Amino acid sequence: MNRRQFITQTGQTALATSLLGSLLYPAGAAQAAEAAKHSLPGARPEELEKLFATWTDGLLARQIGPEADRESAGALACPACGFIHGRCGDAIYPLLRRARISKDERFTDAAVRLFNWMACMDDKDTGGWINNLKPLSTWNGITTFSLITFCEALHYHGDLLPAPVRQRMTERAVKAADFIAKRFPNVKDSPSNVNYPMTTGYSLALAAKVLNLPRHRDQAKRLIYECLETRFSPKDHLLFGEFHPQDQRSPRGRYGVDLGYNVEESLQALTLYAVLENDPVVRAAAVKAWRSHLAFMLPDGAWDNSWGTRVAKWTWWGSRTSDGCEQALFALSGEDPVFGAAAWRNLRLQKACTHDGLLHGGPDLAHHGLKPCVHHTFTHAKALAATLDMFPAIPTADPMVRLPREIADGVRDYTDIGVQLTARAPWRATLGTGDVTYSKDKAFHATGAAPGVIWHDAVGPLFVASLSDYLMVEPTNMVPLPDCGDEPLTLRIETRDGAKRWTNLYDTSAVLAHQDDGKRITAKSIVRLLAGGGSGADVAGACKLAYTFEREAMTISAGIQDRRDAKQPFTLVLPLVSRRGEEVKRLSDNMVAIIKPRGRVVISSTAPLRGEGPERIFNHVPGFEALKLVTDIPAGDVTVTVRVET
Repeated sequence: MNRRQFITQTGQTALATSLLGSLLYPAGAAQAAEAAKHSLPGARPEELEKLFATWTDGLLARQIGPEADRESAGALACPACGFIHGRCGDAIYPLLRRARISKDERFTDAAVRLFNWMACMDDKDTGGWINNLKPLSTWNGITTFSLITFCEALHYHGDLLPAPVRQRMTERAVKAADFIAKRFPNVKDSPSNVNYPMTTGYSLALAAKVLNLPRHRDQAKRLIYECLETRFSPKDHLLFGEFHPQDQRSPRGRYGVDLGYNVEESLQALTLYAVLENDPVVRAAAVKAWRSHLAFMLPDGAWDNSWGTRVAKWTWWGSRTSDGCEQALFALSGEDPVFGAAAWRNLRLQKACTHDGLLHGGPDLAHHGLKPCVHHTFTHAKALAATLDMFPAIPTADPMVRLPREIADGVRDYTDIGVQLTARAPWRATLGTGDVTYSKDKAFHATGAAPGVIWHDAVGPLFVASLSDYLMVEPTNMVPLPDCGDEPLTLRIETRDGAKRWTNLYDTSAVLAHQDDGKRITAKSIVRLLAGGGSGADVAGACKLAYTFEREAMTISAGIQDRRDAKQPFTLVLPLVSRRGEEVKRLSDNMVAIIKPRGRVVISSTAPLRGEGPERIFNHVPGFEALKLVTDIPAGDVTVTVRVET
């Protein structure tokens, strides 16, 4: 196809394509159109189209040329990882959409070349695709995501493809649908976490319509309904099963829940199934599930996954290899404007984390001079393409709508996961006592009464949790730490002997007690300092730990309860979120001020306060730089006070 033919064809089919969303998703399109009547003029907010163009330009720039070998030509190069991600074929759909709106045949050519490359990822003769070639990962469950990509690409933009390519893509998608139906026959026996059977429910329903495969429709419904009936926790109504076996509970009765995977894959699939099949039961369940999970969205649109089972892939805006939440949230915006507001905030956070055409894995990754993984961009570009294609109009953000976390006050105890959300005046905090560990020998997430997040409305995040140890639990889906080494961002108590560390971050038996007198909230715990594993076999001692939140300030108090044979002092470690370039003022031996763009943060201690390590430490989870402050815990208690001056 030459350029003239391409431009003529895209112009002739533009109107027909704009109607496809309403044919495939009648309820979603109608509700978005109704919501748009009350929004600013414009069918598609320019902000989203610009972000989409930025990402697709970035993907095109990373495509490997035809001069490369067969296993590389047409794929997407990853600046961070040094190998090709097997799922980069997900970019076929956004590249085709960009071809239509830009009338630039380079994007069609790129999509065709990427499709041809995907043959390298074929899982023998099964009809599936494998996760990676070099290094080899034979996991083929990811076929469900590629099936969604093919169905959406063919449905919305298949007419842009040369007829032989379109035919091959259709035939390949049919094989993938038949394979994935056999791979995930039900939820109970699924060889995976819950995101796979949930997403397969949607992918098979989509294939039934787009590929005319009615044989898969009943199984799609069965998978979705089985998830609804068996995979939501009883008290907090959180989707569980990001753990294996999915229904296994911890020694303290907690469930394996991961916020990032839930909101960016599973609940997205649940909602899109409801809209696709016009199923009121599933739609009502999706609304209820989103309300439960939205309690963990922070005011800037971040997903507070500090406590999740798969926190190793937490990126502040979501999770490293999942798709995004906005399509589902916009689809439900007619039910409650908070859903649309949440979608916009998360998208704007993603935009803020985008540099040089690619979405970066955290707010400070680019600032720290690190390269991004391309995986974030091709999955989220796919989700954004589907959002823009699905809706003839997208409601704009209503500045009057506030998120649940913004209006919260008091303490909410999530007993199903061992998490307490605290809110008082400008302060928001997440405190963790969960004991579901994704790895058998380490406690990854914020536990041991450590804070997952401490947030102030004026300046944003002050403390965030990383992994207790940066273990590469998914080596092909995580990036090694930079040369600064493994330095947790989590606020903690610890003592060291050489390379060995005892800390409360391994204590999965801690209990938090709260008091709220209406003015201040106090949370107290006794925590053990363990050397890892959570077994209690190697304990350095125990400490009192308390947090107090009131309008003017928050305090952190620590005191030694029991000291055994530890040779070094017990220290309170305070990695405060702060970019390089933010001015640090030493006010006294016991007081430091950090000048942030929206306020001055003053930290004072009853014992000397010192800085340790480089100018700023960094951790990929969830992608922040921090100023490491440390104070020793004397024979009596030490109290650290944090104030924000605006």
